[in-house]
Amino acid sequence: MVLSNTQKKININSEKTPPSLKIGELLVKEGFLQEEKLKKAIDIQKKESEEIKMPLGMILVKKGFLTEEQLKMLMLHPDIQQEVESVIIKSGVISELKLRESLNKKKNNEGIGEVLVRQGIIGQNELEDLLKRRLDGIKLGKLALKLNMITEQELEDAFRFKRYKRALGEILCDLNLITLSELNLVFQRYNKRLRLGEILLQQDIIDRSTLEKVLSEQNHKGETLGMILVKRSIITVDQLYYALSVQYNIPFYNLDGFIFYEKQKASLRDLIGQKYAEEKLVLPLFLNGGNLTVAISNPSRIKIVDELKSLKSNIRINCMLITDEKFEQLFSILYGELLDTSKVLDINDQRAAVWQDKVVLSNATDRVIIDRLYKKYKNLKMELGGEGLDVNEALFKEFIIDNFNTICSKFHCSNISFYIEGRNGKVEILAAPIVESSRMNNVQASDKETVQCQG
Repeated sequence: MVLSNTQKKININSEKTPPSLKIGELLVKEGFLQEEKLKKAIDIQKKESEEIKMPLGMILVKKGFLTEEQLKMLMLHPDIQQEVESVIIKSGVISELKLRESLNKKKNNEGIGEVLVRQGIIGQNELEDLLKRRLDGIKLGKLALKLNMITEQELEDAFRFKRYKRALGEILCDLNLITLSELNLVFQRYNKRLRLGEILLQQDIIDRSTLEKVLSEQNHKGETLGMILVKRSIITVDQLYYALSVQYNIPFYNLDGFIFYEKQKASLRDLIGQKYAEEKLVLPLFLNGGNLTVAISNPSRIKIVDELKSLKSNIRINCMLITDEKFEQLFSILYGELLDTSKVLDINDQRAAVWQDKVVLSNATDRVIIDRLYKKYKNLKMELGGEGLDVNEALFKEFIIDNFNTICSKFHCSNISFYIEGRNGKVEILAAPIVESSRMNNVQASDKETVQCQG
């Protein structure tokens, strides 16, 4: 029986399922998904996997960018026919001299391959294989662009369609069968800390052999897993960002065709000024009543969004993840200046922080919350192999309480958001005051930062 939304819970005390189980099976096991719905999503994934194997020319037709007649005209174009000639000669099927003799018997609107099939020099299957390779060539796409049959955007969309494989979790979310939070929750249940490689592996984006090879390369090169996977074209940038969206529980959008509402631009700039946006790397996108949607391109910057929520407590703030490229593009459109990219913390930067869930403390005597923070801190230290693994629990709790009281006194607030940051094998505790809007004017701009706990 599938649990209702109010009943959906993870049993944190149950034993972990063997790693052979994929994310879909885990979602069913935990009661978030029915088996028949999973089968529907798997069928869609299989169909899409077959479609991305289609030649580029057929994809252009499938997406409506070209007609079948236009594709046939492209295949008969001298540039493509010349390439077909070259491939046939190199294959050893026929000599150049014999090919010229055959072409003398060519009929109008007849391709080279069709001539050779008619003369019995090659078979129909060989011709279809040859045409498939030519249809899949970059040259065909560039020729269609040159002849103004398609636009640059359409060619880019076709290439993206061919390269991008939707993860099972993404399909399930797109079908509204599960939420991103539910997907994130299941990954958390079966992974002590959400690891990028495991997310990609469990959603069939990469296989175990590939992951192990890249992890070995990572140990030698010192680059991040995501950087290596993208550089080697094992995954696309979009696939990397979607996996990060699962890892950090932030929805990812590529925002193709996104346009700012002209009437909102001034209001967006008033809400988040250029200096703040550039320093914090957070971008306002649109307003809908009392709701503001902002974007970040590095998921570890989510703490800044929480800070922004305390600064703008009169509006509801939603956050999405977008690529670095899209962030820079939209920043220049909104503020009229290029983003200083030297300030951008790339998602693949070795210094990028590893963030655990934030913990909000409202009372210095709340031992349950402080215990939870201590366990997260200790677990992350153990995973990163940081210095000082033997953390004294009593001293840690005293440290948190002292900082809570100090920050509350300084910012005249009663709630503090604590964050755990892992960087280069070290773990730090940071805190952000949750300040009421009525008191915000009394807080200096320099104080409205996430502050590092002292101790």
